[in-house]
Amino acid sequence: MKKTVIILFAIIAAVAQAQKAAVCFNKTSAKAQFAATEIMNAAIEKGYKTTFVDLPHSGTMSSNQLKVLLLTKDDKHAQRLIANAGIKNMAELESEGFIIKKSGKNSVVVLGFDEAGTMYGGLEVAEILRIKGVEAIKDEVQNAYMKVRGTKLNIPLDM
Repeated sequence: MKKTVIILFAIIAAVAQAQKAAVCFNKTSAKAQFAATEIMNAAIEKGYKTTFVDLPHSGTMSSNQLKVLLLTKDDKHAQRLIANAGIKNMAELESEGFIIKKSGKNSVVVLGFDEAGTMYGGLEVAEILRIKGVEAIKDEVQNAYMKVRGTKLNIPLDM
């Protein structure tokens, strides 16, 4: 009986100490929602308890949790968040490009040129988080290598 109580107490303490993560994005954007879901799944795999936050409510996120903000440069709420994150190289962005900016140990901002760029940046963060962890996320700027992306079907073009 005593061992059971100790084990139960240890489990409750472990759950209470679980790291928290919040992913903030514009919920009207299907591409941002897709990327946010991938980030959330990666965070869950790393043991985070995650929540979604709608972009206008980004100020409600706690300072002691992992925060990932997914922004598109034209979002009406983005300008203040971009300035707060210290992003100064927006002019480098091209169509479908993105900037990842990490502030401190637990805040990551993904700024996309457009919705596709925001999605690609979010997917990059999810991949890094899943494989190497949040410590491996670094500041970077990426633009699309191929200017036109599309579906490739393995069919001959000369019918």
